[in-house]
Amino acid sequence: MKVFSVLGSPRRKGNTSVVLERFLQGIRENHVGVEECVVFLHEKSIKPCMACDSCKTGTKTCVVDDDMQRLYGEVKKADLIVFATPIYWWNMSSQLKTFLDRLYALDYENDFRNKRFVLLMTYGGEDPNSGALLLEKSLREVCEFLAMDFAGSFGLCSENPSEQNDKLIEEAYKLGKKL
Repeated sequence: MKVFSVLGSPRRKGNTSVVLERFLQGIRENHVGVEECVVFLHEKSIKPCMACDSCKTGTKTCVVDDDMQRLYGEVKKADLIVFATPIYWWNMSSQLKTFLDRLYALDYENDFRNKRFVLLMTYGGEDPNSGALLLEKSLREVCEFLAMDFAGSFGLCSENPSEQNDKLIEEAYKLGKKL
């Protein structure tokens, strides 16, 4: 199984990274032949989509020359795509949103079909969190449009006491284990 994980937090060692690592540990320890690629988006130079539509009507490729060019190949090769993001302003981080928007350049009919998708989120405030619920709903619809299997989601509220969060993080491990 080829796993492509996208860390959308600007903090390399923050809560979102901890949840992603525990999820990936669940995959590694319970599946054979796992190949992983984890991308920390904050270190990448990814420009916004220019809406030129060259990817759909012109050259059939994205004309923006940046780090996204290499990431397209990782998306195409993946069996499982994982988005890990903090919830900012009731949605994903800007780093992840820019990445998601640039996926427009890929072939909807072929590049996503039958892949699995997992969403991992961290957030402040209350639990349940309306931002996490809105983001999950949105990405479920994206997966449906792309004929991807929304295989699961996990959210961690950083406002919970640490011992409660330690127990909750085990749920991320179990999600990775069951895939």
